[in-house]
Order: sequence, then C-alpha cells, then structure tokens
Amino acid sequence: MGAILAVGPRKLPDHGTVQVWVDSGSGGGHEITVPANHLSVAEMDDGQSETAIYTLQARECRG
Repeated sequence: MGAILAVGPRKLPDHGTVQVWVDSGSGGGHEITVPANHLSVAEMDDGQSETAIYTLQARECRG
C-alpha cells in the first residue's frame, strides 16, 4: 500500500499515539489519531515551523 500525507506536531512522542490532520480529498480534512511510529517526515517538509509534514504508512482495513 502507498503512503498518505499528514500534518502534525514536529516533536513526536517516542512511543504511543499522536493526532495528525489528513486531507480527505474533497471537503474538509480530518483529525485522526495514529501510532507515532507510523509517521516519517516527508521530503517536502522544510523544517521551519512547529508542525511537520509526514508520510503516514497506509494500512489495509478489511471490513
């Protein structure tokens, strides 16, 4: 599966979860809680603000 972009706090906890904002594609985005270790700083992040742009590894959900 691919990765999606998320925006969250620059300083992530060493373990546990963190709230990030993801774009829904149409309409407003959503704030979701994800495991901090599922986030990686995206190449497009400039390192200049209190928030960072991350790639969030997508997970397959079977329902």
